[in-house]
Amino acid sequence: MTSAHTRSECEARASEILSIIEKYGLNYERTGKWDGFETFLPTVTAQVEHKEPIRMLLPGFPFKSPNTKDKVLGVLPDLGEELALKHLDGLCEKIKGVYEHGAECHITSDGLVYNDLLGVTDETVWNFGQGVRQLSTDNNLNNLSFLRVWDLLDYPGDFQSKEYYLEHAANIRTELKQKFGDAQFEADMANTSTSDMQMTHAKYLEFLKQDLAFNEKHLALSPEDQATNIANTAKEMMGRWKAFSAALAAVPRQYVRLSIHDSGGKDKLSMAVIPQQEKGALGATPWHSTLVIEGDGAMRTVQRCKVDEGKYQLVYRGGRPYCFRAKREGDEREGETFEALWPCGLTIRDRKAVAA
Repeated sequence: MTSAHTRSECEARASEILSIIEKYGLNYERTGKWDGFETFLPTVTAQVEHKEPIRMLLPGFPFKSPNTKDKVLGVLPDLGEELALKHLDGLCEKIKGVYEHGAECHITSDGLVYNDLLGVTDETVWNFGQGVRQLSTDNNLNNLSFLRVWDLLDYPGDFQSKEYYLEHAANIRTELKQKFGDAQFEADMANTSTSDMQMTHAKYLEFLKQDLAFNEKHLALSPEDQATNIANTAKEMMGRWKAFSAALAAVPRQYVRLSIHDSGGKDKLSMAVIPQQEKGALGATPWHSTLVIEGDGAMRTVQRCKVDEGKYQLVYRGGRPYCFRAKREGDEREGETFEALWPCGLTIRDRKAVAA
């Protein structure tokens, strides 16, 4: 049995760990305080008592926006996702510096939860997810691990197989809603939504206007019907988000919950997965933006349509677009490769990523 003295030491160490975690959050950057500190102190204290890694859970890395004309460079991960993964791994490394048992960041993709609503195929979601995993492997990001939706559902089968994945993807969406859907919430979202949910809904509406901008079925509608389609799609996304959140909450293991969405901070740590120049700014996730490298090495996340290609060079890696960089005087080369720019690679610690 743990003595009171030992328990006090464990809580002190847990507080030290949470002090590291909170500094990655938006709420702390804005106010110097994170309400989730007290929420997660018992969880982290218990992990310290049992000499376990500190476990964090981040839903995200779903798929690239289908709007590859205005927002992103393509359908596969690029430098934005690479830096986001390194940022998360860096958080774990900082914890390891004060706690010998280290930390783990478990990333669970919500790609299959919504992709059909945006006209994104299940195969595209699979390819993106595999690309993210490969980036983690290539960069030796050993503190990261990946979960899929069926890991939350205890769905049987070999989901390491692409063929099996594609065969059962639709069933996963159906089972998620059947097992964790909230009919009352879906029927009366206006009166049952928390302030955090309302912020998430506002983001969905914002994204959908651009994500559906080149969707043929959406474009075939009248302007009035397009507005209705966006509203209905956002509502359906919220229903599925609620089911997905319930599935996460049902996971028996305890986690410090991280989030790419803004929030009050009590129940999760809202964070910018790519660090921003402006303190407290969420910024765009890499799957909704393009990464631009300035002449001084600073970085910013912007929509692709806002990049002046007269001033910025498109850089390729592995034969596909990977980022933009500022052109140098007299620089007229086309198709410059990432490997030529940084033969030893680029890490989040080398450069400062900044907001648009």
